[in-house]
Amino acid sequence: MKTPDIGLKSNTKTTMVGLCNARLADAIDLSLDIKQAHWNLKGPTFIAVHELLDMLRAHLDTNADTVAERVAQLDGVAMGTVQAVGEASALSPYPTDIHKVADHVGALVERFAALSKSVREAIDTRPGGRRRRHRRHLHRLLARPRQGPLVPQKPPRMRP
Repeated sequence: MKTPDIGLKSNTKTTMVGLCNARLADAIDLSLDIKQAHWNLKGPTFIAVHELLDMLRAHLDTNADTVAERVAQLDGVAMGTVQAVGEASALSPYPTDIHKVADHVGALVERFAALSKSVREAIDTRPGGRRRRHRRHLHRLLARPRQGPLVPQKPPRMRP
């Protein structure tokens, strides 16, 4: 099945696939970091933070899924295996020797900030005056548009 033309040049698609896969690796890495913290929290505020981490991970996984789907829609391959993520993630390794809630929260805040920074840099540092165009393409790819060629079509409704 041929991928529908979405109005991007081949080299732009390749660049967008690379940028999206790099951020996908970071998002998956951060999602696993959240789970590591979730499993190892200790302290009086354990349950509240435990539940917050569940919510954060669900939100992050939804966004990572959107990025991976956009890669596929660009006719790329979403690189989400543990091996690919381990090689591509720009996040620092999560400390495995911490247990206090405050230590986990601090470690996660650092990683969320690093992911946020890498997304901004991917959008803002395109050389040769292409920054605005790449920003527009990334926003178009990663936003959840209501209509257009990047939105998967709903399957037909089946009658019983």
